Amino acid sequence: MTDIVIDLSGGTTSATLTDGTIFTAAPQGDAGTGNYDTFLVLGAQDTESGFNTDGSPLPLDDKQQEHTNALLLSSMQVVTVGGHDYYVFKLDANEPNSATGSLLSLDSLKIYSATDPNITDLSVLQSQPPLYDMDGNGNVTVQLNAGKDAPAGSGQGDLFVYIPTSFFTGADNYIYLYSAFGTPSGSDGGFEEWGVITGDNQAPTIAIEKTADPTSINEGVATQITYTYAVTNTSLAGPADPLTLTSLVDDNATPGNPGDDIDLLNGFVTGSTHGTHYVSGDTDGDYRVDSDEIWTFNATVSIDAHNAGSIVNTVVVHGHDDDSLTDVTATDTATVTVKDVAPSIAIEKTADPISINEGSAADVTYTYEVTNTSAAGAVDPLTLTALVDDNATPGDTSDDIDLLDGFVQGSEYGTYYESGDTDGDFLVDSDEKWVFKATVGIAAHNAGSIVNTVVVHGHDDDSLTDVTATDTAIVTVKDVAPSIAIDKTVDANHDGIFNSSETVQSGAQNATYHYAITNTSPAGALDPLTLTSLVDDNGTANTGDDIDLLNGFVANSSHGTHYVSGDTNGDYLVDTGETWLFTATSAFNLLPNADFRTNTVEVAAHDDDSLNEVTAQDTATVSSFAGPGVRTPGFWSNLGKSFWDGIDGVGKTGPNFADHELRYQVDSNNDGNKNGSDKSGLLIGDYDKNGLTGAGEDTFFISYADALKVIDASSKDLQDTRFVLARDAVATWLNFLAGNPIGDASNDPNSPQKYLDQAIDWLQVTNGGNSSSHFEDWGSGSAVKASSAAWNVGLDAESITNGSELAGNLIHQELDFYNNTGMTFEGAILHIYANDGG
Repeated sequence: MTDIVIDLSGGTTSATLTDGTIFTAAPQGDAGTGNYDTFLVLGAQDTESGFNTDGSPLPLDDKQQEHTNALLLSSMQVVTVGGHDYYVFKLDANEPNSATGSLLSLDSLKIYSATDPNITDLSVLQSQPPLYDMDGNGNVTVQLNAGKDAPAGSGQGDLFVYIPTSFFTGADNYIYLYSAFGTPSGSDGGFEEWGVITGDNQAPTIAIEKTADPTSINEGVATQITYTYAVTNTSLAGPADPLTLTSLVDDNATPGNPGDDIDLLNGFVTGSTHGTHYVSGDTDGDYRVDSDEIWTFNATVSIDAHNAGSIVNTVVVHGHDDDSLTDVTATDTATVTVKDVAPSIAIEKTADPISINEGSAADVTYTYEVTNTSAAGAVDPLTLTALVDDNATPGDTSDDIDLLDGFVQGSEYGTYYESGDTDGDFLVDSDEKWVFKATVGIAAHNAGSIVNTVVVHGHDDDSLTDVTATDTAIVTVKDVAPSIAIDKTVDANHDGIFNSSETVQSGAQNATYHYAITNTSPAGALDPLTLTSLVDDNGTANTGDDIDLLNGFVANSSHGTHYVSGDTNGDYLVDTGETWLFTATSAFNLLPNADFRTNTVEVAAHDDDSLNEVTAQDTATVSSFAGPGVRTPGFWSNLGKSFWDGIDGVGKTGPNFADHELRYQVDSNNDGNKNGSDKSGLLIGDYDKNGLTGAGEDTFFISYADALKVIDASSKDLQDTRFVLARDAVATWLNFLAGNPIGDASNDPNSPQKYLDQAIDWLQVTNGGNSSSHFEDWGSGSAVKASSAAWNVGLDAESITNGSELAGNLIHQELDFYNNTGMTFEGAILHIYANDGG
């Protein structure tokens, strides 16, 4: 027969024979006598054998009648391991509790059944029906180590023998176990005790209570939680059934994922160390959970930021008692509540530009930055539900800007979105900044501020209740300094036409002034002006005679006595597009020789943004004509004779008259030279006064003597109209030389110069010349009667383009009127050119 040694004395703790019998040397808990179901006690000898019985005296090496008994099959408990049923026998080898404890050999193990419980004779027993023989597998020896590195000696269970229940089929009521020890290792300690798991053996139970600290945390905040695990032995037979822990595992709140499980028995080695998570409880230090012990473990877990809800950790404990290797389990959970943290949202609104000019339309681009400022933002993305700008009209929603226009969750960001959703989930995450933009056309505004307010609404994934944020952007409408203009005109000659300046004859004047005021502010459309002052200085430095053109002006009541028109909307403010007209008259006196009166008006006003005044000024001037004033032919032949007698410095003074000799040397014979061969006289038409008939000039020479003759009314030839017109021409020429204006024939058909030129032509022809002459002198030709065509109708034209010359009589009337009044009258309209010298 083959020798089979089951060596359970070293690292191997379990072996299975071919017939299914299992031998295991795992510690099975407290096995002291009376603490597990002992039915056979053998004496302590080097070799020993025996079997259980109720009979007496005890056979072989049996000891302790009170613990050596017959065994009823019905009392034995079936234990299931791995789907197979067994009856389980236990052995306490009772080897010394020392580091050098010896080995023990189990040499024989046989099972019999019988109907008699009192068999004491081995031969009788061997005649009973055999049920099991360990050596049926071969010559089997089981080596046990009850010393060092093995279960301690006396008082500790050292061997479990699992015998399949199939061996007990057809057995009688009583079961006998025969065993022999000692070869090769003998018994050298106390008793060897056999026990069995009987039907009245109570199945063990275990309990675990798991707690967490803290029990609640805030959403979105990473933290640490300490879990505490209290393991207790709740077996009914607990005092006799200490529990061996085989597993204690926390699922770390990820059921189904063992990769992050917490092994709370990490580092636990029976008889050596309780491991890294153990805190306390094993009061007797036997590494088994006794019924009066509470074993405490803990584990500190770093919890990442979580969304609101619950974190449920589940722990499972496994253990078995000393009667079986079949584990019992218990489980418990600890729930940490992740408290919802109210979300928050922020928006920052900016404007570009931040200022515009008053009165100017402009485009302003508003930028909106939306951020998730929730304390739990990392796990609480926000869903935007509204983003609306009030377009600077709070209370009026009709022009609001819907910045989520076109926004479709999961599809489109809308027309105003610029950037920010970096992960494309259409939710505002805590690390994102969503940017929207809107460009608004700002109409012209008055100075001040344009305040736009935006409101954003959003909610997190824990609630549909919105949170909001608001911000404003202020665009400053910069005040544009107002400006005002005034246009002052005068009508001094009473022709109904107003000009900035007018020239009139000297003497008493009564001028009418007009004042046109306009609002020239760049922002005038929004900056109506309030007049505060409108004063004409009346042409003097003396404020006592100033004209207050706002006399009687009362805002919203009366425009005053000088106002004429212009306030079209009746608001008493000078608006853009309005021209306010005021009027005033002033009486004064002008002397001859370009005396003048300049009136200055100043207007002051302010706009609706400030009381700081702006002003404008304008002037209107009334002047007398240059020169001392025209004089008649009679003057020039009498009182004025000394002014053209050719004697310089003698009698050349007088009130309102020239201060110098009027006559000068001329080329009397038209030879182009001024020398001794020339006569003294007047070269009428020599407008540049150089004494020569230059290119483009028409002249008529009359000697000083002849001039004196024709200008003297007492010596004129009434039968010869040439004397009449020559008298007019000489007086007009002397008035011109004295400094009196005669107008400009080139652009003024009513000017005295025109009529003087006509007189020169008429005299040239009637004094021996022709229509093409440019120079002639007095003395040739024939008399021209008053009834002649030349006097009443006119002469032939000098050229075919100029038409006929004027009638001599008409020329006479105009020049004579000028010499008497300084005016012409053609067309029955008076045309003033010079002062009337009297």
